[in-house]
Amino acid sequence: IYLSCMGHEGLKKVATKSMDHAYYLNKKLRTLDGFRVEKSDGFFNEFVVTLIDKKAFHVVDQRLRSHGIVLGVPLNDCSWLVAVTELISKKDIDKTIEIIRSVM
Repeated sequence: IYLSCMGHEGLKKVATKSMDHAYYLNKKLRTLDGFRVEKSDGFFNEFVVTLIDKKAFHVVDQRLRSHGIVLGVPLNDCSWLVAVTELISKKDIDKTIEIIRSVM
């Protein structure tokens, strides 16, 4: 039903927004000390990000969750699979980065 309601142009718009915002988050995360982003290009809206310090991983994850933010699905004790959808705004991304910086 969603796809039929969105139509071709609507779906294209949603996909483009998701991808643009994923690249925006990817770029912001790459500026943070201690973070390694597995791909800086060649992805759609999902990528893996690793926090080098395993202790900091849990602190960052819990702090974000306390603000109602789930950065991604934990893959292990230091990496997340991050997925950005059309519902995530650049303002949301900036807030996420701000919270991470306050912890680091």
